[in-house]
Amino acid sequence: MLSSTEALDIAAAILSVSGTITGSARLKISWPLSFSACLLYSILFYQKELLFNTVIHIIYLPLSVLGLYLWREKNPSTLKIKSTPTPIINLIATTCLFVYFYCKVHGLSWHYDFITSFLSITAFVLMGFAQLECWLLWLIADVFYLYLYSSHALFYSLFKSFFYCLITSTSFVLWKRKYLNGIKNEAT
Repeated sequence: MLSSTEALDIAAAILSVSGTITGSARLKISWPLSFSACLLYSILFYQKELLFNTVIHIIYLPLSVLGLYLWREKNPSTLKIKSTPTPIINLIATTCLFVYFYCKVHGLSWHYDFITSFLSITAFVLMGFAQLECWLLWLIADVFYLYLYSSHALFYSLFKSFFYCLITSTSFVLWKRKYLNGIKNEAT
């Protein structure tokens, strides 16, 4: 028999994977699916005392509404995919490295929770603006989530993050093709 924690983990993982797959295909339904998953994950991570993951999923709620607004066109698959400027990517990397080393020097244990949350929020926003590099940030975050979820016995979320690694890698390749085709079409 499933505990309430396991049931929440399963439901949130299913909604979350569905939202990511539909997001990769640039379908508007991805945002309501993500909103629902984030609501469930907020409750689950609060119960598991993962503070940053609780906060991130609460932050995702209005970001899901923003994503739906940004993709309000009838056919969001026509959204032009853009590349994120290098200074923004450098700022993201510098922030993660700073937090990691700060936590190591001061003996703090929340660096993985913070870094995954920071990368995920940033990726979520970049996805709303159809930025190609959102998928790379998701991939890095999901690699960290594999460790985080295994250490907290969240096995359905662990499986979800493993599946996400496959989805994000594939999505990056698909979006990159569309991005390069867009550049080619603009040149002609």
